[in-house]
Amino acid sequence: MVWATGFRYDFSWIGFPALDEHGVPLQDRGVTGEPGMYFLGLQCQFSYGSGLIWWVKDDAQYVVNHLSDRRRARSGKTVG
Repeated sequence: MVWATGFRYDFSWIGFPALDEHGVPLQDRGVTGEPGMYFLGLQCQFSYGSGLIWWVKDDAQYVVNHLSDRRRARSGKTVG
């Protein structure tokens, strides 16, 4: 699911504990503790460029690699 909120964040639609006490997503470079829940495009998510269209690709690639690693781990395949 892609959720575009515009010019300010709105995470009120999330129905499980994914935010800290300040309403900021609990994530590490976009990866959360909730299976299937990822964040991209947050300001300073990993670097200053995380919230900028040109550099969000780096965080997106990190999430894709994370998903690929999880899939390989579930299927029992080794990396390499």
